[in-house]
Amino acid sequence: MTAEHEDFVSRLPDKDKTLLILRDQLYEGSWPEMVMDLDGRLNKGFQVFELTELIEADLARIEVLADYEKKHDINLGDFLEDEN
Repeated sequence: MTAEHEDFVSRLPDKDKTLLILRDQLYEGSWPEMVMDLDGRLNKGFQVFELTELIEADLARIEVLADYEKKHDINLGDFLEDEN
């Protein structure tokens, strides 16, 4: 584990850290499964506008986190655990 990744995780907003925790606990570490679930909720039909905005924001955050993990071939959740 490198200092670069530890620094990246330490600077993440709480919402991003929450997404990492949810991904690991509810989706067995799978971004695609989490995105599929959120997309399903988003496209289910009538949504409260505020909920739609939250889901869209979460999907954008997931894309950034997943891209970072793919680029560096790491699991950011591993670094999140080290932070506590």
